[in-house]
Amino acid sequence: MANRCVTPLVLLSLLLAIIRCKVTAQDYVEIPGSVVDDGEFVFENDIIRIFVPSIRYAVKGALPECYGSGHRIRKSCTPGSSHNNFVFYESRSWVYKVYAEYIDKVNTLAIEDIELGQNNGSLTITVSGVYPKEALASYIYIGECFTFNQCSILWANANNFAKGYSVKMTLTFDCENGVFVLHSNSDVALNIDPDLKIKESVGEIDVYVKTITDAVKESLNKLILKEMKEKIVPLPKSFKIYGKTIPFPASVAGKKVSVTDLPNILAKVLPHSHIRSMCPQNRQQN
Repeated sequence: MANRCVTPLVLLSLLLAIIRCKVTAQDYVEIPGSVVDDGEFVFENDIIRIFVPSIRYAVKGALPECYGSGHRIRKSCTPGSSHNNFVFYESRSWVYKVYAEYIDKVNTLAIEDIELGQNNGSLTITVSGVYPKEALASYIYIGECFTFNQCSILWANANNFAKGYSVKMTLTFDCENGVFVLHSNSDVALNIDPDLKIKESVGEIDVYVKTITDAVKESLNKLILKEMKEKIVPLPKSFKIYGKTIPFPASVAGKKVSVTDLPNILAKVLPHSHIRSMCPQNRQQN
């Protein structure tokens, strides 16, 4: 009988089938290749976590050191979208002026975990990370503007938000023409724990405080999301899992991909995966 070469794709498929054939806690035997809506992607997540160190390094290198106007801290920051390149700016003649100049050390986010899941039948990726205590310091100013529209400081602080945070971003994908896609920012949720709060009491102006913290959170959301969609993560030509060395198909091996590319890559190389059944027309060429 002639020798037959087992392709990387077949090897991955067989390995997945072996892992999938297990007895669950409910003594239910999961048949390889069947659709089991249990929200678990054990094998797929084990693969993704192999690349977390590379993703962490890539995201740190891509995020800006700071965002907004870095004049006060003598840094070249990625300009903010508000007046004077600030993160946030709002004023009303003869009444008030409120602004947040910058967010510092945005690039110190350390990605710790990436996990596939599902929400109401839609595929999700949850990216979890942490900011160190010195990160996200921001200069915030709140002033009253009265006589001749000259503004005087009611409150200002340059060390807001620098306390350490857990960050969790959840991306919810749609299936479009057999491909997992993010349609809009409404498919992206950013949770920061603890909540961003200005450290000191600023009297009767809570509405401004909330407006500022919302603007800072939205800026972080956009910055992190941008790097989730950028092709910055290098894929190796192969990886090792469960003692087996698995080559990637030539179509993706050695290329840079984004975090949001991962669902489609896994759907491409794992034909028996539950992830593929969630976008059943996904029949990309291998």
